[in-house]
This record gives sequence, structure tokens and C-alpha cells, in this order.
Amino acid sequence: MLNLAIKLARYFGICFLLIASWVQAGDIDDLAASSCELEQQYLSQKNSPTVNIKAQDWSCFTSLDQIESQSVLPIDVRNEDARSKQSIFGALLVDLEQVNSKRIFKEKNILLLTDGFSRIKPAQVCSELKINGFKQPKILTGGIREWLLRGGKPDTQPPSYELEFIQAQQLLIEALSNNVTLITFNKLDHELASSLSDQAFILDYTKKAKFLDRFLKITETHSKGGLYPIVIIGSEQDYRSLKVNVFSDGLPISAFYLKGGLKAIERQIEVTEIVSKSRNSIPNRYRCNG
Repeated sequence: MLNLAIKLARYFGICFLLIASWVQAGDIDDLAASSCELEQQYLSQKNSPTVNIKAQDWSCFTSLDQIESQSVLPIDVRNEDARSKQSIFGALLVDLEQVNSKRIFKEKNILLLTDGFSRIKPAQVCSELKINGFKQPKILTGGIREWLLRGGKPDTQPPSYELEFIQAQQLLIEALSNNVTLITFNKLDHELASSLSDQAFILDYTKKAKFLDRFLKITETHSKGGLYPIVIIGSEQDYRSLKVNVFSDGLPISAFYLKGGLKAIERQIEVTEIVSKSRNSIPNRYRCNG
């Protein structure tokens, strides 16, 4: 667990560098200097992040209750893999990063339908939309699950069980700058959860009434009306037991299961470290000859 905690601390350092805006190392190609000087220039510029993380507009998040009297244009901004699991009847399909280029939407009351968990990237995009003159862009806080349950008619059945799961990468990204509440079932997972979030709790789902009472209180206290998600970290067996014995009608809209549990986080940290090392390696043309 100590090794995992160290890896986690290193992961957040790596993620900060990847999220921040980089000074482009390519600008030094024209420098008339020795190869050793180039190496030092490359490293000093490549590894100097500027504190310029994109602005996020959290006022964009809304619920169907808040917009029920308005006419909105729903836009499914999930990725292709997510859409393949369950589509949304009547929603336009536009990648999140492409919405800003669709000027036809500028005078519309657009409602962005996400996976319901991600907050950082949608809030960044919504901020850019407002800056660029879009009339009234909004993000449905509960995402596709809220829309399917309360807003639109799905062309398949109600929200599938798969929509209740998130990936380790999603959790780690949101934990960087968002309030995420974590629910675990044992001390080992709780130690990891506590290093990810100040809002981590151990619950016992085998005592259904007590579990539900505590879970609902945590949700009411920490989710801020669903704005901040709840993530359950456990095993596949835990998730199956919860589905059968506790949440037979599905999780609350603001709650999610972490796919793969603790091991998925460990694997994601390892992958991120490998990618970071690859990105930070010095191209041969910048290395010292000696």
C-alpha cells in the first residue's frame, strides 16, 4: 500500500504536467548552439509548465428540473464507444471538442449530454462556448442516465447497467481538481481512497438498512445536488451484490462503480508513468555527443 501511495503521489505530479500548457521545445531548433547546450535548452523548456489550466464554468451544469420549462436542443457529446453501449433517441451526435465549431448552435439553447461523471472537460468546453458567443450552453449534470430516466425516450431500454461504471483514468483525472466522494468496503481500499479524496468512507452493505441510510446521508451532504459524483470502489462481487440486494433499480444518478476496482487504479498509474517517460525522453538530435 505504501508503494501504491508513492505511485499515486507521483501520478498527480505527472498529470499536472500533462494538463498544464507546455512551452514548445520545437522552438529551439534554430538555436545556434552545441549539442550539449541544446540538450539543456530542450530539458529546461520542455519541462517548464505554465500555470494555465483552461477555465472551467461550473455554472453550466443544470438539472432537468431547472430547464423543464425551456425548449432545449440535446447534443450527445459522449465518445463513440460510449454511444455504442446506449444511444439517445432525438439527440444530435457531436464530439465534445467539436461543439465549438458548430456555429449553427450559437443561437440555440443547447444541452450537452455527457457520461454523467466527467466534469472538468465539459466545464472547460462550456466556458469556451460562452466566450465565443453561444447563447445559453448547459450541461446536464446527470448526463445520459438522467436524460434516459427523465428527459427523453431512449431507442433502447432504460439506462443499462454498463452506464453505471467509470474507468480508473476518469476517476484519477476528476480527482485532480474536483470534489469526488469515494465509498469503499475494506481498510485496504479505504487507504487508497483517502489518498485520492478527503471525502472517503467505509460502509458495510451486508446490513442493507444501515448502509442505505448512511449512503443517502453521504450523498445529500457531499454531492451538492448531484454536482459532485459518488464513486463506489470494490470488487466485481461487491458490485453484483449491491445490484441484486441494494440497488436493484439502479444506482442514484450521481453514483458510479469503479470498473476493475483497486487494481484498475494501479494499472492506470503504471500506464501513465510509461507514457510520461516516453514523452519526456530527449530526442537524439538534442543529446550531448560526449
